[in-house]
Amino acid sequence: MPDTPTDKPIVRRLTDRADRSGLPPEETDGAAIVVRASATIDDGERKRAHVAHEHPVGSAWQVISDEGQPLGGEDSAPEPLTYLAAAGAFCVLTQISQYAKANKLDLQSATVEQTYYYEQSGAWRNQTRSGRAFKVTNTITIESSASPDDVEQMVRTAEQACFVEQSLVASVPISTEVVCNGERIAELSM
Repeated sequence: MPDTPTDKPIVRRLTDRADRSGLPPEETDGAAIVVRASATIDDGERKRAHVAHEHPVGSAWQVISDEGQPLGGEDSAPEPLTYLAAAGAFCVLTQISQYAKANKLDLQSATVEQTYYYEQSGAWRNQTRSGRAFKVTNTITIESSASPDDVEQMVRTAEQACFVEQSLVASVPISTEVVCNGERIAELSM
């Protein structure tokens, strides 16, 4: 029986952190954390990315994404924007957990429900297509014996420390190198 896209794992470990060297400190631009993703189109709207923490070094993973049928995909894996929503929720949870440990707060459970709202305008044909998130809402549910003031401060600090949320609210410059047929043809910045 031939493989179908859903027969293959959507996420799999490529290498363990112990088997990777990562970036040397002089190549980090002074960043505390460097994460790299390299993505390619597999077939149609199905994409494959290799992602890894380069500094500090972490395991390398392969992640599959596919668009839903309205965009011509097969809906065989999460859509790209769903990974961003998951990243935001995971990041907030990590910061909540780290804060609770550092401050010795009782944290019995934590759940983050994060909803992203997007809009698109313009058209591909006249090069005016654009998209943006215009709102993100969070519902953060905590079970804890800590005081409500302590829980509020924990969540406030966690959101300030969350790289994903702070990347959304801050103006983060993006530089893009365009390579065509092996030749660097442009450098773009936003």
